[in-house]
Amino acid sequence: MIVDDHAVLRETLAEYFKASIPGLEVSEAGDFAEALRVLDSGEVPDLILIDFRLPGDSGIAGIQKVVERHPGVPVVLFSGAVTEAELEAARSVGIAGYIPKSFGARSVLDLVIKVFRDGSYFPPLSGSIARTLSQNGGKPSGSSSPTLTARQMQILSRIVDGRTNKEIANDLGISEATVKEHVSRIFDILGVRNRADAVASALRLSIV
Repeated sequence: MIVDDHAVLRETLAEYFKASIPGLEVSEAGDFAEALRVLDSGEVPDLILIDFRLPGDSGIAGIQKVVERHPGVPVVLFSGAVTEAELEAARSVGIAGYIPKSFGARSVLDLVIKVFRDGSYFPPLSGSIARTLSQNGGKPSGSSSPTLTARQMQILSRIVDGRTNKEIANDLGISEATVKEHVSRIFDILGVRNRADAVASALRLSIV
């Protein structure tokens, strides 16, 4: 179930999910109250993707009600702007993950699948790794890791940690221009267009 008050985003994401996974059913809600009505109707989803700022209850209170309605269903925060304090508060009421809206649709779907499979996903936030990986981990079935050089792996690891090109250059004792060249090559190898998608791909493939 996707809970978001932006109808175009919600409907577009739902259609993308259904087109990507034949047979997948996606229910929608525009606010906390509607989400609770859907849950109370007996339509229990396998996972709930929910925005933080919705009409009605405050973010934490509304999310807590959704989490408590069906404790066994993973609830993933899907929001464009969340502070560390807000994320920690959301984690304290039992969310299973956080996916920024800045991630592309493919990455969002990949990470939803990761949460469903591994139990949780929390991306880097303000330079720290705020994530929980399954101890059983492993790469997705049928996939192979892209081949990165040792230097590219060093740089990718620091990208995941939220470090800037300048910080990476200082860490590794190389020029910022050299870092930019490596970053561009890493994007090509991973098949991504930006740092957020590179992080999502690296975590999904368990290569960092």
